[in-house]
This record gives sequence, C-alpha cells and structure tokens, in this order.
Amino acid sequence: MFWIICAVILFYFLVQSAIWLVQMIGVWCLFTLLFFVGGIFFCIRSIFKKKENDEIIEYAKYMQERRRLKKEAKAKKLAFMKQQEIDKQKEIEDRRKCLMLMYNNDSFVVNGILAHQYWQGQTQSQLIDSIGEPQDIDRNVMKTKVLETYKYKCIGKNRYAFRIFLENGNVIGWKGSLENKKENEESDDKK
Repeated sequence: MFWIICAVILFYFLVQSAIWLVQMIGVWCLFTLLFFVGGIFFCIRSIFKKKENDEIIEYAKYMQERRRLKKEAKAKKLAFMKQQEIDKQKEIEDRRKCLMLMYNNDSFVVNGILAHQYWQGQTQSQLIDSIGEPQDIDRNVMKTKVLETYKYKCIGKNRYAFRIFLENGNVIGWKGSLENKKENEESDDKK
C-alpha cells in the first residue's frame, strides 16, 4: 500500500512538473517530457513488477518446501507403521513359539489362543492365555468338583456382560459375549 501511495504522489508531481514545463518551455518540449515521464513510469512499473515476481517466486518456494516436508512426514509415518507391523508380527511369532512349547505343539490350541477364542474343554491356563485374566472369580468347592465362574466386562456393581463357567479347571459353558454391542452391530452390517 505504501508503494502505491508513493507512486500516486510521484505521478501527481510529475504531472504538475509537466504542466509547468509546457507553460515555461513550450509544446516542443512536451514530446521530450512525455518520453521522460514514460521512462519514469516504466521504471516504477518494473520495480512493482519485480516485487510481484519476487513474491510469486518466494510463495512458490514456500509451497515447494511445504510439499517436501509433507512428503517427508508421510514417508516417516509409513516407515514407523511398517516397523510397528514388523514388531507386531515378530511378537506374534515369539508368542506362537512360546505357546507351542507350552501346549506340546498342538496347533489347534495355539491358533485358538492367538485368535482369542474360547471353547468347551479348554483348560483354565488356555483360557487365561486366550482372553486374559478375569475381572472377578466366583468359586464353589464341592466334594467331587470345583465350580468356577470367570467374569469379564463389568457393566455395574457385581454385574458382568460375559461369564465363563469352569468345572474342575475346564470350560463347560459361557453366558453373554466378549464383544461390544457396537462391534456386533458393525459385524452384522458387514454381512
């Protein structure tokens, strides 16, 4: 804005000077004066044009740097995600090896545990390896058997969304579901 005001003031003084020169010198100098004023005008215009070009070039450099930084950040994020995936796969393989040793190379049991599944006849240790420690346990000890109820997903005081029943350390049944209602709805939508 400053430069525009300066240019207007300069143009005003040039016009005033031209009028004064025409009055003093005559019409023949008018041509020379117009040539002179045109040259000054051209110089001023080229200064503004150069400034605009410099701003355009500076903005283009800024945008190019911004795109480069975005691309670099995206590459870093992808590399980080790949490394996380590799670490996760390695962790799963290590866990698989450990479980295979623990459960005598029984691939059915190991695959079920890794898939966080539960089934009838599953042992207590397999259940805990599969879906984790329960939030609460009820035990009833009788003469010939021990009945246990493993409770998961507390939804209120002494209220649980999922219960697994064990008899003498083996799963005999369950009530409820480990999945959230939203997850169930999403899986129903996908079907």
